[in-house]
Amino acid sequence: MVSARLLDRRLYPYAFVERNKVIANASANIIDLRWQGEPRRYIQIGTVMTEPDHRNKGLAGQLIHHILQDWQQEADAFFLFANPTTVDFYPKFGFTRSEEYQYIMPVSPRAGDFRKLDMDSPDDVALLRHYYEKSNPFSPLRVEHNFGLLMFYCSAFMKHFVYYSAKMRRWSSPCKTVRC
Repeated sequence: MVSARLLDRRLYPYAFVERNKVIANASANIIDLRWQGEPRRYIQIGTVMTEPDHRNKGLAGQLIHHILQDWQQEADAFFLFANPTTVDFYPKFGFTRSEEYQYIMPVSPRAGDFRKLDMDSPDDVALLRHYYEKSNPFSPLRVEHNFGLLMFYCSAFMKHFVYYSAKMRRWSSPCKTVRC
């Protein structure tokens, strides 16, 4: 088993490697939050996978046990997002199912000043970082120090869905380090 515990990082992959190939993986993502002004540290378990030829050998379970053991003293809680095919796998580690809600309302297309951000552009990434670090001043729940996890999503499968509106600047102070 390989465990990479790196300083000043937020993602810690745990893996079994065979012949220079990862055959099972689970990662611990540190999520620092501020809930109603109080700091909290949560660990999200993610990227759990096992190569098909190595399934049903308990490898993913061993990795999850290592994560829970390694981070138990440093975490206020653990969480994960299970897909429908794995939801019954996680209760054996102490996880319980929570309902997830989604609210949808119809919208009509309207003109706006939204500009699609290019996640390969350093200027656009800096703009995203600027507003990420400002967070929502009205929210009682605030994520801190986790731009890397945001970029995990925004530089991969969600990179074509990141937009910016100059009109929204009036809700926050002007950018000082990037061109807006």
